[in-house]
Amino acid sequence: PQTGEMAFDADDFPFAHYIGRIRRKIAAHWRVPEGSQGEERFCVIYFRIMRDGTVASTAIEQSSGLFIFDQAAQRAVVRSSPMPPLPQEYNDNYLGVHFSFSYKEER
Repeated sequence: PQTGEMAFDADDFPFAHYIGRIRRKIAAHWRVPEGSQGEERFCVIYFRIMRDGTVASTAIEQSSGLFIFDQAAQRAVVRSSPMPPLPQEYNDNYLGVHFSFSYKEER
């Protein structure tokens, strides 16, 4: 899996432009922390985007096994708040997002 892969709690979320904006916003805050090199790392952060774009309920859903890597991933999500407001055509009060972060050392 690549950093930036996403799954949603909503069965159907057909807003590709919005998904791209989320991915770019989080990527701007993502830094692989010093000390996580040497092994492949992968974690999933769960969060909710509220109607107004506020990020809430951030949690480490799947740990990489390295605390500093998981914390850096969670921090990237928190620092991305607020996101753009949810599309008007989307009817729920929030969008649940499962966002993956990965690191693979270049050889």
